Amino acid sequence: MKLPSDYGPEDFLGWLRNPITQAFLQGLDADRLMLMELWAKKRFVGENADQSLFLNAEALAKVATIDEILLNLEESEAEAQKEIKRRQQEK
Repeated sequence: MKLPSDYGPEDFLGWLRNPITQAFLQGLDADRLMLMELWAKKRFVGENADQSLFLNAEALAKVATIDEILLNLEESEAEAQKEIKRRQQEK
């Protein structure tokens, strides 16, 4: 994930480490785990095959979206840390 040019890596890391951001991300992860547990408990089984397919696809899409968000943030955090380190070495 590329940062907007108006913001530097320090700004991004500050936002990412903010307690409110961390609480939000923990909530996303908790939602992801809840969906996985509900799937394991067969909560996405419908009255027929088509309904089950739809319910499972919807839950899978939600989990995949959350996974993508969290992965992109992890990658961006690593990139921001590398950029900060590179700038410090240039000084």
